[in-house]
Amino acid sequence: MSNSSPSLRKRVVSPVRECERGQMLVVAAGAMVVLLGFLGLVVDLGWSEFQKRVAQNAADAAALAGARDIAKVGTTCVAGTLDATVSGHVDVFARANAANAAFPPSTYRFIDNSGNTVAAGNVCDTTGGASGVEVTVANPYSTFFLGILGIGGGSTTATAAARVGLLNGIPQSSPIVGCGSALVL
Repeated sequence: MSNSSPSLRKRVVSPVRECERGQMLVVAAGAMVVLLGFLGLVVDLGWSEFQKRVAQNAADAAALAGARDIAKVGTTCVAGTLDATVSGHVDVFARANAANAAFPPSTYRFIDNSGNTVAAGNVCDTTGGASGVEVTVANPYSTFFLGILGIGGGSTTATAAARVGLLNGIPQSSPIVGCGSALVL
């Protein structure tokens, strides 16, 4: 028997193939970096959208709280007292719905039925006073993976408005239900 059988022969590696050894390791490492980059992008963009939703929820709740304060005051309105009450409730409701203890203070303004700003002194005016509140909330957040690229975080803002008024001429197909002619919160 001779030693020429293919299974017993020593494999000869050519010099050209010798320099190609480990090439798949480099390709696999590059692919891993790209895949982790996409994973980071997906996670951080999803987190950004979640934070936008959180800010919108906080703004919605704060605007409703401010409008409720306006509805509760009715004819006993005192401008300074209403402003302090709305300010306190807007901030409390924004923070309570933000799920972020470090949520910055929100800003608000009194608005009339057209959405125009009502001056502080005219808030209680029965003909052109405030019928609602518009709240703007800013929500800063940190990123998870994009910090590696120098993008350590971002901020999103959301705005919501809520108004109170009389229910007049509401069609029967409307989703709004009220008792009598006034909406009581």
